Amino acid sequence: KNMWNTKVYVKVPSIPANGTVTLYLFYGNPSATDVSDASAVFDFFDDFSGTTLDETKWTAAKWFGSGTWSVVVNDGYVEISTGSGTRAGIVSNVAFPLPFIVEGKFVYVSGDHVWNSITQTTGGSHSDLVEHGYDSSGTYYTYRKASGGSYSNYQRFARYAPRGSIFTRFAIEWLTNASRYYEWNIQVNSNTNQDRYTSGSCYIQLSTYNNGISRWDWIAVRKYTAT
Repeated sequence: KNMWNTKVYVKVPSIPANGTVTLYLFYGNPSATDVSDASAVFDFFDDFSGTTLDETKWTAAKWFGSGTWSVVVNDGYVEISTGSGTRAGIVSNVAFPLPFIVEGKFVYVSGDHVWNSITQTTGGSHSDLVEHGYDSSGTYYTYRKASGGSYSNYQRFARYAPRGSIFTRFAIEWLTNASRYYEWNIQVNSNTNQDRYTSGSCYIQLSTYNNGISRWDWIAVRKYTAT
C-alpha cells in the first residue's frame, strides 16, 4: 500500500549459480498501469474476491463433530465459522512439496480455536496434520501435530490471537525439519521442532473449532530456500 515497509514480489525465470540477475524498479508515475498478477508470481494465490469460494482452489469440509458450520466469502475475505465441538474449514485442492512458505492475513473474531495447518490427507483432516494457531478462546498460541488422532504440542504459551478490525499478516515456513511462524515479520515460536512431515507434499488447511469464527484476507504459497 505504498508504505515504507511495502513488500514487492517478482518471479524471476532463473538465476544462474554464483551469478546475478538485475531487476529495475521504476516509481513516481501516477498514471502507470497496474499489471500486478499474484497468480503468475506465487505457486498458489487467493484473495477471496467475489462472493463464493473458488472451488478450483479449495474444498470446504467438516472434519470433526456434528455441529453447524459455514464458509462464507464476502468483501475480500473468507469467514470460517463452526459450532460446538465441530471443526471445519477449507483445504487446498493442490499439494505443495516441502519446503515451502505460506503467507497471508487473518483475524480471530470469536470462539475457541483458529488454525493454520498442513496435512498430507486429501480433503483435509482433524487427526493427521501439523499446525500453528490459537486455542482457549484465542488466548494461547499453540504449535502442535496430530498423528492418528493423537495430539502433541511442540510449544504452547499465553498469547492473544490477532483480533479487532485489522487483519494480521502472518507467514509460516514449512520445512522438512522445522517450522517457523511469524506475525508481522516477528517469529513467534522459539521451538521449531517438526517430526510429523519430513518429506512429501502437503495441502494447506485453514480452519476453526468449537464455536470458532475467524477470517482470512488472502493466502499465498511460494517456494522456500535458505538465504
